Amino acid sequence: MRTRAAATGPSRLAEPGLPSVSEADETLFGSYRRAVLTDLGTDFRLGFKLAYFANFASPAIAAPLDASSEIARQPMRRAKDTSIVVYEILTNGFDSERGARMVDLLRRVHRGVPGSADDYRYVLLTLLVIPVRMVDRSGPRRLTDRERADAARFHSRLGAEIGLDDAEVTYAEAVAFCRRYEREHLRRSAAGDRLTASTLGALLASVPAALRPLADVVARFGLSALLGDPRMARALGFPVVPVPVARVVAALRRAGRRRGRDGLEARIAFTSGEPSRTYPAGYRLDEIGPGADR
Repeated sequence: MRTRAAATGPSRLAEPGLPSVSEADETLFGSYRRAVLTDLGTDFRLGFKLAYFANFASPAIAAPLDASSEIARQPMRRAKDTSIVVYEILTNGFDSERGARMVDLLRRVHRGVPGSADDYRYVLLTLLVIPVRMVDRSGPRRLTDRERADAARFHSRLGAEIGLDDAEVTYAEAVAFCRRYEREHLRRSAAGDRLTASTLGALLASVPAALRPLADVVARFGLSALLGDPRMARALGFPVVPVPVARVVAALRRAGRRRGRDGLEARIAFTSGEPSRTYPAGYRLDEIGPGADR
């Protein structure tokens, strides 16, 4: 297991408007950090949401999530907290106090949760593979080789920090592992259906009640098209979108993103403590995670 890398020298600013990170973190995953937080910020936000749903497609992962009742009670908070943890580490780096606190949180919340080493590994690697795959298919551009390698290094380091054995992977190795895991483990389950319904219901809560059934159908179709994976769609209870239709959806989204893009994104995709629908007044780190001070 890789140990925490020590900061080497003064911190540096990776991009105007972004917090500084240690030189070790910049070297490890700097180009991926900039892609997620600036250049492709909108696309990665959506990609991380797709990765969150992917966990519900594996009964072995869905069962303990469903048994905890945390998602059923607070579906938006659980989804938001998951994204905050990743974004805090990406924004501030492993060598920062905020990043270290989020790593410690991940260690605590996963301690004692049922699951095999492959289940844990899959949860981690969906955060790498699914967003990158979606951006490559429907974003304004594909990731560069450096960005893809930095993405793998970031998630390898994250896996090592939370105690996963053999955490270090290349992007190609991560894709191969996810494909194998999905062939062997993905199938529809009652637990997965409940988790999907709770999360979609929370996402669509602002839609007028009369339109919510239609919005649910549209959302499931859209998510299935963006995933572009019939096996995962079936396991999630989503409609299986024919490959040519999924390609058209991806092409339309890609064209729209290119038309609306003027150089780098107009704003940084994440700011620590920022207000959101889930945290209207912003958040403190001690509010993040199951059982936190709220």
